[in-house]
Amino acid sequence: MQALYVGGRDRAFDARVDLVDISSYVVFDFVTSIALGPGNLQIGIHNLFNNQDFPVASQYLAGFDEQFNAAGVGRTLRVGYSVTW
Repeated sequence: MQALYVGGRDRAFDARVDLVDISSYVVFDFVTSIALGPGNLQIGIHNLFNNQDFPVASQYLAGFDEQFNAAGVGRTLRVGYSVTW
């Protein structure tokens, strides 16, 4: 399990250091790997709890043009298999 936390930057915005207010968000991911046959099976679930977030780049650019205000990716499953030879 891993987590990504992005803290808000409202104080910098209020102090006129940043041009755009950045809201905080958190995303949890589950990543695992198991030996299977001659290789490894990897399984990952990004945004495990399917929380809606707006990435920093999206929030920043939206401060100048609303068309850039795009939500982050929802829950996403990744499956991979690798063999070392």
